[in-house]
Amino acid sequence: MSNEDQSDLTHNYYEENAKEICQSYDQGYQIALIKNEKHKKSSLQNQNFYYLCELLNLKSGDFIADIGCGNGQFYKFLSTTSKYKACRYMGVDLSESQIQNAKKRNKNNPDPNFMHLDMNKFFSHEPYFDAYFFLESIGYTNKLDTLVKSISTGLKIGGKIVIKNPIKILNDVDKDKEFEEKFLSIQKEYGYADDSIGMLPSKQYIEEVFLENGFRLEKFEIPDYDVETYNTAFLSNESLKESHPNYVKHITEKKYENYAPNQYLECAIFVFEKVEDVVMETTSLPYVRQMYDQYTQDEPMDKVIQRSIADRGVDIMDPGLLEMYQKNPEAASAVIEQSTSTESNDINMGYE
Repeated sequence: MSNEDQSDLTHNYYEENAKEICQSYDQGYQIALIKNEKHKKSSLQNQNFYYLCELLNLKSGDFIADIGCGNGQFYKFLSTTSKYKACRYMGVDLSESQIQNAKKRNKNNPDPNFMHLDMNKFFSHEPYFDAYFFLESIGYTNKLDTLVKSISTGLKIGGKIVIKNPIKILNDVDKDKEFEEKFLSIQKEYGYADDSIGMLPSKQYIEEVFLENGFRLEKFEIPDYDVETYNTAFLSNESLKESHPNYVKHITEKKYENYAPNQYLECAIFVFEKVEDVVMETTSLPYVRQMYDQYTQDEPMDKVIQRSIADRGVDIMDPGLLEMYQKNPEAASAVIEQSTSTESNDINMGYE
């Protein structure tokens, strides 16, 4: 399956189910919510988000990217919580419908930045971000090495990546093959392509790829979590039940123990810290070259980057803005000039 097919499968799933997801899952379609005794008076959803923010000691003014932001629940929490409302935020999601839902959900919150973009094509020429969050989204990539290289270009040295995801810990490869044969149908129901790293990616594999790309593992843990909130809501939605018969069977049977000594966890947490730059130039990323060649036609990519910086005083991060710049320099200039009038030189990426 090609990269485009992978993106199409995931995109189509969330486009088709965006309405049902928003109606059914106040938690933003996360299967597992982390319990947090420190904030037990808060809703379970907010306990989950408090836990994730405190895991990083997130500070006022930190710039974070929410990769696979869905319907914008994490931003809603940040912007309405006094301790975090000054954090700068950008949400990225492959589904345009989910981005529109996120904007609607946060229409009364200050400056919500949501971008319709495939996370596999997310990159920056400058390290703007203090932290990335992958909240049950990283399994959709089918090229984890390329994803890690590309996202690292926008993360500061010392910056953190939080991955909250179902995880498998492998001790018996043959047993896992048996499990995957049965679980593949469930993954497909959720928009995962055959060659994606999957709904339950390997702990060992994720660690290996990050460690090879300039990160260190700061923490791995299995928190106290709740899945019944999700499953109860899921089983009450006839449309989703009808389109997910294999998942319905899975949550009623719960036969993970048949594949011991492997562990299949509904929720686990990784915290990675960036300790070095492995990708020195984003031009070394193959899809970046492909995109720039497409947008700039015969003009070399490095010349476009140099000219944009020289002419506008800022770097152009997103290919969509570069495309705008090529087609309509005046409109792009207005976007760039507005962004440079802010207190920092970070790019405001909340454009259409």
